[in-house]
Amino acid sequence: MEYKFGVDLGEAAVLCTAGIDPQIKPLVRPETVGSTFLASRPGILMEYPSPAEVWALPGVEHVRLELPYGARMADAADTIAGVGQVVVSGSTREEFHSRCDFLTQWFDERLVVAPAEATNQDLRAWQKTHWPESASFFPTYSND
Repeated sequence: MEYKFGVDLGEAAVLCTAGIDPQIKPLVRPETVGSTFLASRPGILMEYPSPAEVWALPGVEHVRLELPYGARMADAADTIAGVGQVVVSGSTREEFHSRCDFLTQWFDERLVVAPAEATNQDLRAWQKTHWPESASFFPTYSND
């Protein structure tokens, strides 16, 4: 409501509760405005793009990233279990949908998710793949 019509419903509710008429005067933007969820993948969330990186993408109007690093993400993906939500705009519906599709794919490609049920040996191999400079090369681990 706020991004499409310029109406802050939270503020209006507080004013109404205080007995004050909020004097709502919507200003309708011609663009298509909506939101998209940034889905997760099963495993342990290790890294994702910063809010500033998401903000820099075309049409992004608001970013909310909710899960902290280390969050254990479930196998079933839904809007509640996502990493966050983004408000996006586009000059047409097609542009809006294109931006949402690009954004969700772009974000997913940058998610770093460790396997949730991995053994230490599996995690060492995973770490060498994702962060080779941080992996231990102690000879005991050479068979990993």
